[in-house]
Amino acid sequence: MAGRLVNYFKGVQAMNRAMAKWTPTPGLLATYVGKTKASKRNVRILAEGIGGRMYVEAIGRNGTNVKFTVKRENLVQPQPDLFA
Repeated sequence: MAGRLVNYFKGVQAMNRAMAKWTPTPGLLATYVGKTKASKRNVRILAEGIGGRMYVEAIGRNGTNVKFTVKRENLVQPQPDLFA
């Protein structure tokens, strides 16, 4: 009986680690995925807004910094660096 409980709790812990989602917090870098999957941008999270939105900053088309709000579910963790 005790062995079954130990195995059960190990399975629960493994599932919790697998289900742990990345949560964007101010100051971190993130990738913004727009309505079309082709429109991806690297952004810096500035602040948390209301209604599940985040205030972010990115580099605009003409090279200047642009600030805008995005939905939290459209932000994903950036891929690891290849040369780190």
